Formats: sequence, structure tokens, C-alpha cells
Amino acid sequence: MKPEVTVSLPASSGERHSPLPGLSFSLPASKFSPPAERPGVVTRAALVDRLAATDVSFITVVAPPGYGKTTLLAQWAGRLAPRVAWVSCDDADNDPVVLFSALAAALDRIEPVDPAIFWALASSGAGITVVPRLVSAIAAMQPPLTLVLDHAEAVTNKQCLNTLTELALRLPQDCQIALASRSSVPLPTARLRAQGQILEITAADTRSLSDSGSSHMPVRDVVPCRRASHPSSPSDSPPRTNTAAAAYEAARVCTRTRTTSTGTSAMRSAEMMFGHPSPSGLTRSAMVAPGSRAA
Repeated sequence: MKPEVTVSLPASSGERHSPLPGLSFSLPASKFSPPAERPGVVTRAALVDRLAATDVSFITVVAPPGYGKTTLLAQWAGRLAPRVAWVSCDDADNDPVVLFSALAAALDRIEPVDPAIFWALASSGAGITVVPRLVSAIAAMQPPLTLVLDHAEAVTNKQCLNTLTELALRLPQDCQIALASRSSVPLPTARLRAQGQILEITAADTRSLSDSGSSHMPVRDVVPCRRASHPSSPSDSPPRTNTAAAAYEAARVCTRTRTTSTGTSAMRSAEMMFGHPSPSGLTRSAMVAPGSRAA
């Protein structure tokens, strides 16, 4: 006797679906939703627009950790909702039955999937032979439809990868599949590229922290400069005194051929530049050209 359902997944549309038949393992609901966006996350408007505008069947986002792959796809999926079947891959998906049951469950959150699909997955081991059933189920769904596999690098099992490639290549034309990965994806990218059927987002596209082109570098805290008080003694002088003194000395040398008013102006400019009065030992009289009287 075939096992009864052991897992029930809430539908993203708020409807209540009947339990999924044939599954003897647990599939957490979090696997089928993109992570919630954290406060302060940069909106990748230009890249999201680029994804939304394309009509190719295959989309890949390949970049190292920390380059915003999941964030980008989540923002794109938010624009396409509710016609997005999302699967966050993990190590458990190296079992073909688990992986393709998860794919079918993600599709079932959009429209009910024929229960025979789940029975076929459980009985056949989810090999290549199950692909035509999945493709038929997808073709029967109302378009448009987008299938997203995040963290695809977690899937390394050869049978899983071969079956996933076969499924992707057989998807109906009005269906898109997007894969985000830290490494290469299980698709014949060279062939798809030659046919103009793939959009490839790389680290070069995602490295900017904003769409203005800033490089992918940690954002450092900027400490505002505060006006230093006049030091009471040389030992209390701030670390930048030597730099300021050098500037004052340069200004003093320059004023040897200038008038008193010019030297005074240079000293004031230096004070404004470095944000504090002249350092200890360097007075206004030192700024006056030789032979001139201090103002």
C-alpha cells in the first residue's frame, strides 16, 4: 500500500491545496519562498528590469558568495508573482526523488499538479523517465510560468543534474527557468548562447552595490572630521599637527615675495583647510614676509 501524505504545503496565493500524495519525507515551506528582504538591501532596479524584459527561456545568475544572487532573483520574483515556482536547493536535493518532488511541489503552489506525478516520482526514482510527465504537467498550466532554482550549486549528483538538464531543455516555450549558482549550471550554455536562448548574469553584472556602478567592496563607516581644540601643550597636539605645520611652513616660504596681506590670507586658508589654529611654535608673525610688519 502506498504511503499517505506526510507533508502539506501552504499555497502562495492563500488557497489551501490538498496534501501532496506519495511523499514519505518532509519538505519545509521555507524551501518554496525567497528569503524576506532585509532592511537596507539595495534594490537592483536595472538588473531586475533586464530580467523582466527578457523573453528567453533560460536565465542563469552565476557569481561568488555575497554578490546578491538570491536578492536579485527574489526582487525579480516579487515583480512576477504569483506565477513563480521557487525552490531553494540544499544538500538533500542530491536525491532525485527529493529534488523533483520539490519541483513538483513548487508548481503545485501555483496550480494543482496531477497527483500521479508524485506517485511516479516515488515509484520510479525520479529518473529521466519522469521528465515527460513533469513537462506535460507544466504544459497544462496557465502561462506565464517561471521556475527558479536558487543555490543550484548544492546539487552535485550526476543523475539529478542530467535529469534537471533534460527537464529544462524540454520546457514549453512560454515557460522560463532561472538558476542561481556559485559555479557552473547544468545547462549547455554554449549551445543556448549561440541560439540566443539564454540570459547570463555574471559577477561583472552583480558586483556593484548599486546600479550606479560602485565596485563590490565593503562599505566602510565614514567618521566625520571634528574641529580640534587648540592644544595646551606640544604633547596634546593631535596626530595631524605635523602635516599642518608643513603646510604652514610652505605658506610662509611662499609669502617671502608677497605682501603682508597675502601672507595673512595664506595663513587663514591653511587654518580653514586643517580645521584648527596654527600649531604650537608657528605664529601669525611667522607668516609675514621678512621686512614686513605684522598686521
